[in-house]
Amino acid sequence: METSPNVLRWLAPSECIWNGPDFLTVKVPLGQHYGDEEHLANFFRIWLDIRDFELEDVFDELEHRQNLGQTAGWSNSEAANVYQFLENAVKNSAGWTVVRYVCFIARNNH
Repeated sequence: METSPNVLRWLAPSECIWNGPDFLTVKVPLGQHYGDEEHLANFFRIWLDIRDFELEDVFDELEHRQNLGQTAGWSNSEAANVYQFLENAVKNSAGWTVVRYVCFIARNNH
């Protein structure tokens, strides 16, 4: 997995997802790099059990950036993209239950 030009590093399967938004940094979306290679897609998805993103991954990203103080450096459009992504990703009441739960926990921990 390339992290910067000419620098590679190994990642544990728990650090990866197959499909996910490109703003994620706490999980690396491998499909963006290897999605056109069917044999690699099968290897990652079937043999290594790499899953697609879940809403919790987006919340983990928001929490990670907040803990690092990076949310202050976000432009309004970057933050809007994350929240727009969440709005588009949550399609049912179960998804909104997750959102409410995460917001409740976050509010009570601060």
